[in-house]
Amino acid sequence: MNRFNLNFKPISDIYTEVNFEHKNIKNDKIRLRVGDSQLESIRNYSPIAADILDLATAIYTADRICKDKLKCISREIHINLPLRLPQIFQDSVIINLLDELLTWNTGSYWVFSFSKRKTQLRKAEQILSGIDFFDENSEVALWSGGLDALAGLYGRRREFPNKHFYLVGTGSNKPTIGKQKKVRNFLSKDLKDKTSLFQIPILIEGIKSLKKNFYMRSRGVVFALIGSVVAFLQKKNELFIYENGIGAFNLPYTKAGVGLYHSRSVHPITLHITSILLSHLFEKRFKV
Repeated sequence: MNRFNLNFKPISDIYTEVNFEHKNIKNDKIRLRVGDSQLESIRNYSPIAADILDLATAIYTADRICKDKLKCISREIHINLPLRLPQIFQDSVIINLLDELLTWNTGSYWVFSFSKRKTQLRKAEQILSGIDFFDENSEVALWSGGLDALAGLYGRRREFPNKHFYLVGTGSNKPTIGKQKKVRNFLSKDLKDKTSLFQIPILIEGIKSLKKNFYMRSRGVVFALIGSVVAFLQKKNELFIYENGIGAFNLPYTKAGVGLYHSRSVHPITLHITSILLSHLFEKRFKV
């Protein structure tokens, strides 16, 4: 099994280092940051929400740069991550759920070690004069900027014409981030007025010399974790994902397409385990 080690500095809104080790390779020039500035105005940006955002960022980064010749089937990924509430994430229930969720989605073996974060919090966490981010007649959904998301939004709006829709976009690809914004801006005015777009990008530097993993089977989990943070801050108990049934049930496109040859991002098993994990972390029932 191919072993990768990633030691993260406390994840910030400015670039911080990631120490990456694999066999005889050691790269300490990788840097990343999470763009959560849109959460600055939220009064109830809690430590557990910030920690889940850090966890999602670490998983995304690891899956991106840990490339295996066998299409991510035989990796062993060790992550050391400083958190605000490490004792919660060190609980055996959380560790087992993370292992089950990520093994199911990626086929790789994940080992987590959580330490106490000692450095300054991100700017969005330090602002205490924000508003209560709560709208009872609303729902929170992931927003890829793709056709499934667009069709899902129109379908939900037709069913619930008075709802406000909080859309959550993320990723590390600047054109994709731009597309999410562009598609939302092209909505009809009446629907655009009923939506708010929150974009929380993950920005990574110093990986040009590395072979990247383009199979990134963890993306669905990462995006659900990030979307759940916004839903939690909106005091919601659920996160919506607009996806067609064929994609959700992971049906093969060809007879050769089995197992992890295509994504399990929104497979019912993935959504079920993610819901259980988030329910434990938020200490209330939460459903994706």
